[in-house]
Parts: sequence; structure tokens; C-alpha cells
Amino acid sequence: LTPDSFFDGGIHSYDSVLIDVKKFTNAGATIVDIGGQSTRPGSHIIPLEEEISRVIPAIKYLLKTYPDILISIDTFRSEVAEQAVKAGASLVNDISGGRYDPKMFSTVARLKVPICIMHMRGNSLTMDNLTDYSVDIIEQIAIELKELLNSAEKFGIPRWNIILDPGLGFSKTFHQNIELLRRFNELKSKNYFNGLPWLLGPSRKRFT
Repeated sequence: LTPDSFFDGGIHSYDSVLIDVKKFTNAGATIVDIGGQSTRPGSHIIPLEEEISRVIPAIKYLLKTYPDILISIDTFRSEVAEQAVKAGASLVNDISGGRYDPKMFSTVARLKVPICIMHMRGNSLTMDNLTDYSVDIIEQIAIELKELLNSAEKFGIPRWNIILDPGLGFSKTFHQNIELLRRFNELKSKNYFNGLPWLLGPSRKRFT
């Protein structure tokens, strides 16, 4: 729900969201991811109040028509996550893996909802300059994701409420993204990730 997305803030845009959601559900989608902050490389951070004003009304509007659909709130702010869950969102999708907001993991633990933890480095303005992996890329992603996983568990998020995302297109070059896709099963098979579900987001990425 950002200016560089399909949403422009008016009631007709809410209707277009419903049209898109109908297409998604007809195609088999069971979860709809809603975000008010663009996360593409080069994007700038918007004020908290603006992000809230974009996503909360949209969640409520969507659930009036599709009360059984699961909504994922795409945010790295704990306050947005909390308000979204109270409005009806079922899980939190944090591209920063809890790094941007020190209250994110404790908030999610208190709300007792699942969280998707994504691997990335830096932020939207710096990620493209942080693609130097000192060791094998799969090993390095595993190390960095493991640190985020351990942090989430220390804050009280149970393992069964954690989803991992290797972060395709985030702080990775074209060739690194291809390598990650090629060796994704190797990453998943690490012992410390045993039993955890994974999310892959290759759509609309520059390397696809």
C-alpha cells in the first residue's frame, strides 16, 4: 500500500485491493501480505503515523469482505505490528529480522502470533553496498539467520511461530541470488533450522 505500488489511498484503491485479493484467492492464496512502507532498494522511511494510516484501514476493509483470509502485516515497526494484529492481522513479516526495532521480538512474543524473519544487511539505502560475503554465501546467510533466530527465541517467541526468509533480492547481487536459489535446500538442511518453515519471495525482484 505504497505510492509505488497499486494503492493510491482512495476508496477506489480499496476496491482494487479487493479485486486483486479475489484473484489471489481464486489462484489458491491463503495469506495476503499488506505493507505501507516500501522496501525496495533506494526507498525512504515514511513517518510512523503515515504507515499506520495506510495499513490499518486497509486491513479492516479487507476483512469485512474476506473475514476468513489470513493477513500478514509487512512492517519493521513494533507499533505498526501491534495495531495491525489488533485490527485482524494474523502474522508479522519483518524484512529486518527484528534488527530495526528493538521492541519487535518482545511485541510479537506478547501478541502470540507468528513472525517471518528475513535475512538482509543494512537498510533500503545501503543494502546494495553490503554484498561482500567473507565466506561461502550459504554459510554466511545461515550464520546471520541463526543469530536472528536465537534472538527471537530469547525474547520468548516459540520456535513453531517462526518462519525464515533467505531474503532474495536484499543485499545480494544477481549471481548471489541465483546461487541462493540453486542451493536453497542446502540452507534449509542446516541442523539448527530443523523443522522451521521457509518463505521465498522471488516475484518482482530485479534478478527474475
